[in-house]
Amino acid sequence: KKDAGDLISYSIKNDERERISRITIIGILEALWSPKKDRAAVFYLDQDIKKGFLHIGTSSVAVLPSGITSASWSPNGSMFAYTSLSLNGSALSVKNASGENTRIIFESPLKDAHIQWVSPDVIQIQTAPSGVAESSIFRYSQTSGVLSKIISGYGLVSLWSPNGERAVFSSTNSFGKNMSLSLHDADGNAIFATGLRTIAEKCFWASSKTLYCAVPREIPTSAIMPDDYYLAALHTSDRVVRIDIEKEEIRDVFNEGDFNITNLIITKNEDMIFFVDRRDGTLWKYSIK
Repeated sequence: KKDAGDLISYSIKNDERERISRITIIGILEALWSPKKDRAAVFYLDQDIKKGFLHIGTSSVAVLPSGITSASWSPNGSMFAYTSLSLNGSALSVKNASGENTRIIFESPLKDAHIQWVSPDVIQIQTAPSGVAESSIFRYSQTSGVLSKIISGYGLVSLWSPNGERAVFSSTNSFGKNMSLSLHDADGNAIFATGLRTIAEKCFWASSKTLYCAVPREIPTSAIMPDDYYLAALHTSDRVVRIDIEKEEIRDVFNEGDFNITNLIITKNEDMIFFVDRRDGTLWKYSIK
C-alpha cells in the first residue's frame, strides 16, 4: 500500500488481509515479489533518491545499493539481478535471494537498459522504449558471456513467457502510431500477429500457451505510444482478452467499467483476475464466469 507503506498478503479463499511486514516504508514505489512469493524487492523514494531493500520474512531486510534502474528475480527465485549506472554506462549485477554474494556479471554503455530474467541462463536487456526513437532488445547469456540483439523497433515493449521460449512484443511505426501486439519466439521470429492495439506491459502469461491482455477501447490519434502512456499524459479505458496462442483465438473475458489496467494477474486455474487501476492505485478482483 503506497499510502501507509505496508506489505500485505491477501487470501483469495477467505477474503482476508494480513500485514506481513513490521517495517513502515514511507514513499513506497514498488514491491517486486520473487517467484516463490516468500520475499520482495521493495523500492521507495527518500527525498529524490530511489532506494531499495530485499524484504525477507516479516522484519529481516538486506539493503540494496541506491540508484538501481531495473531489477528482476531469476525464474526459480534463488537469485536477484539489477542494473545500476556505472562509469562505463550500466552494470548488471546479481546476488542471492538473501542479498549476499554480489557480483557484476556484465557492463555496457546502455545507460537506459532494463532487464527481465527470462530463463536460467538468459537475461533480456532492453533499451528504453519510445515511439519516436528506435530501441532494441538484447539477450545476454551468462554461460557464454555473449550479448546478442534479438529485435529492434519503435515503441518496443516486451514480456516473456514463463519458460522463456516466447515473448509478446508491442511496437509502433516511427511516429509512435499504429501500435500492434504480436507473439515471437526466443530468437525474435514472428509467430502470431494478434491485431490488438495495446502495450505488452498490460499483458500476463497464464501459461506458455495462454496470454491475457488489457486492451484500450480507444487510443486517440494524437497520442504518441508508449511515450504518452508512461508520462501519464494518456489514461486508457481497458477491456481484458484471453489469447490462445496455438489456436490463434482471442476472446473477451472482462469488458466492464472504466479502468486503466496495470499489474494484471490471472490465478492459476484462470478463474479470477486481479489488476491495479493506474488512475488511483486501487486493487481490484474479478471472477471469470
